[in-house]
Amino acid sequence: MLADQLTDFKFITLVVWYDVFFQVHLVSKSMQAKAMDEINGSNMLKSALEFMKNYRNQFDQILIKAKVTDELGVDPEIKVVDYERSDGADHRAAVKKFKHEFFYKLMNVVTTSLTDSFELLTIHVDVWNFSYDLKNAPENESELLKHHNHLKDGSDSVIYGVKLCTRF
Repeated sequence: MLADQLTDFKFITLVVWYDVFFQVHLVSKSMQAKAMDEINGSNMLKSALEFMKNYRNQFDQILIKAKVTDELGVDPEIKVVDYERSDGADHRAAVKKFKHEFFYKLMNVVTTSLTDSFELLTIHVDVWNFSYDLKNAPENESELLKHHNHLKDGSDSVIYGVKLCTRF
């Protein structure tokens, strides 16, 4: 049923998918670059997440954006049924249904995914941040040993903080 409705909203769906995929693709490709560091990656994820949160509230602007299809000769109107009431209630109901059943659900999934990725990367950066910029690494031993505590799980540790501290 939703698949049939998506074809009725095909150009609006195309506009939404393009905007979402563009943001996700930009971050994804940038994160795969050899020169990308975790701090910049975290900032890019945060920007994409903020974009998606703002985009979720711009459905009316997306409808306006989709009207550009007139220039392409594509009918951007939403097909409801063969008959429409003269007051346009069916059209408004179809737009509202599309907005809630497709647009908001898509925004929720993308936002949740980006939030999860951002939170994981932020935790990673918080723990390992000192090692990304060794020129500005803490010089005193107590500060470095504090980072060692982040790397421990109770009394277990794969990395020995004292050895790591002396190497830095």
